[in-house]
Amino acid sequence: MRLRAEAGASRLAQLSRACLTDQQTAAELELTDWQRQPDAPAEITLLLAGLLCRRGELDHAIDLLSEAWSACEESDPRVIECLIAALHLEGNEAAANDLTVMLRRQFTGDPHVDAFLHLMRMSARSSDVNLDDPIVDSVAADLLRQPEVIASLVAAQKISHSLREIALLRSALGRAFGDIELAREQLTACIAMADLALMAGDNDDARRWAHRGLRIDPYSAPLALTLARFADDADFGPSTMTVLNEAVRAHPKYPDLRAALIRRDFAQGRVEAARDRLTAWLRREPNQPLALGLEKELAA
Repeated sequence: MRLRAEAGASRLAQLSRACLTDQQTAAELELTDWQRQPDAPAEITLLLAGLLCRRGELDHAIDLLSEAWSACEESDPRVIECLIAALHLEGNEAAANDLTVMLRRQFTGDPHVDAFLHLMRMSARSSDVNLDDPIVDSVAADLLRQPEVIASLVAAQKISHSLREIALLRSALGRAFGDIELAREQLTACIAMADLALMAGDNDDARRWAHRGLRIDPYSAPLALTLARFADDADFGPSTMTVLNEAVRAHPKYPDLRAALIRRDFAQGRVEAARDRLTAWLRREPNQPLALGLEKELAA
């Protein structure tokens, strides 16, 4: 059961990252198939809704989230939060406000929900974010008190993709970072800052935060995959090939890492090395979907 859960988490992480790249179409097909299964986690619905919102299919996203909410024996606050975000994007403020009132009543004292509601209030009051804004101080203080909500707030932005809220989170988390004491929470913050920078189109900052996080955990899979998007720059840190090789050795069952390593070899002209890695992978796992897709990609 534990191995099954770990495999599901790895697959989900891979699809989450694919949703931020040019592999969105393939990711959406796999997510759609997975979402139909009775034991599919709520994150699948959230990712699908996020892709629909980005394409402007707000009605479809709202229907998907509403159906998921109705089907839950116990309401999942993340589904409600994303439904609120989609309704705001659609301009249906009345329905969004009604759901916000319900969310506040039903989940009083839940730190994740409290942080979401606080962020919604703060972003509604500020059209421009700057480092001297007291709103930034307020959100930064919240993140320091409840660092466990950082990943959830960043995941919500992958759904709603509000540039204003992304800017607010980047400023607040940047302000809070120096006061985060635990290494694991610093690593979470680095991953979050790299993701937020990618969403904001700030690739240099994403790379800086990825290298900063890798100094905490040289084997971090999410940060290795972030670096795989960019050309090397010795001023920032070690080469992406070095980082990917270390990450693959630490996480040999993560297919997205192995695929990134092969793509890097291929892109840097090491065609035979890339093909050899892929051949060895397919020999071990002949039905691995990502490896089969990569075989077609390299043959094109």
